[in-house]
Amino acid sequence: LYSFVTSRRVSEENAKKIDAWIKSLDVGFYSVEYSWRKGEHPKQGSFNPDLFIKIRRDILVVEIKADTDISSENKAKLRYARQHFDRLNELQSEYKYYFKFLSPSSYDLFFQNLREGKHKAFKSNIEAKLDDLDRASL
Repeated sequence: LYSFVTSRRVSEENAKKIDAWIKSLDVGFYSVEYSWRKGEHPKQGSFNPDLFIKIRRDILVVEIKADTDISSENKAKLRYARQHFDRLNELQSEYKYYFKFLSPSSYDLFFQNLREGKHKAFKSNIEAKLDDLDRASL
């Protein structure tokens, strides 16, 4: 996470596109609840997304994981966070929230899409793999 924030965000061309950003605390900042099955046992948890990035009226909510962190738990985090921010978008119109899963292999592509104004539709490698895992379990 540190390398993501320091090495890429601070480049001048990236900084020009970002109005504001904040790295959340590990606990107690902004929590999203989720549930998943671990074997035969239902589990519940909550997580704090790592970053909030403001670009005009868009807020990118970013959870950063390792490239190989494809798991049923992260699949659940993605699904529940999307639902959470979809509901938030329905309840207010001041900002539009977009939840993104991101891993190191997609950092450069993420910022390229951000600079080109394509951040809304951007999907990282890990997010695509988690979506595939979710579709396979339906």
